[in-house]
Amino acid sequence: EGNEYLFRIMAVNDNGMGPPLEGTNPIKAKAPFDVPSSPGIPVVTEVGGEFVNLSWDKPLSDGGSRIHGYWVDKREANSDTWQRANIAICLPTQLNISNLIEGREYEFRVFAQNDAGLSIPSTASKSVKIKDPLAATPPEIVKPLRNAYAIQNHNAQFQCVITG
Repeated sequence: EGNEYLFRIMAVNDNGMGPPLEGTNPIKAKAPFDVPSSPGIPVVTEVGGEFVNLSWDKPLSDGGSRIHGYWVDKREANSDTWQRANIAICLPTQLNISNLIEGREYEFRVFAQNDAGLSIPSTASKSVKIKDPLAATPPEIVKPLRNAYAIQNHNAQFQCVITG
C-alpha cells in the first residue's frame, strides 16, 4: 500500500504473444476505502458525582467501509493531554464515562473506526464540571439581617433570606 506501479499488458493468441502495451501513468496502490469522517461533537446528556453520559452523531461519511465503533478521549479542561476513556470499542453513539473526579472540569472527543483505521477526532465537547446534582448544598445568605431597633421587654422581629 502506498507504492506506485506501472503495468504492462500483452495479448496472447494462437499466433503468439504481441508487443507489450506500457502504461504511462503510475497507479498508486491503496485500500478500496478511506477512514471515516469525524463524528459529531459529543454532547453531555447527564452529569453525576463521578460520571457523565455522552452522545454524538455518526460521521457523515463511513469512508466506504462499515463503522466498527467509536473511541472516546477525555481531558481535564485547560490540559493538553488526552486520555482514552473507553477500554473497548463502543458500538452505539453514546457512552457512560465513570471514575471522573468530582469538582473538576472535563472535555471529550470521539473517533470513528472502520477497516481503514481511525477518523480524525471530533471537535471537543463543551467543558463540563463533574458535580452530583442531588448533593446537598451549604446554606447561603441571600439577604442578610438589617439593623433593627427594639423596645426593651417587647418582641423584636428579624428577617433574612437563606437558601440551601
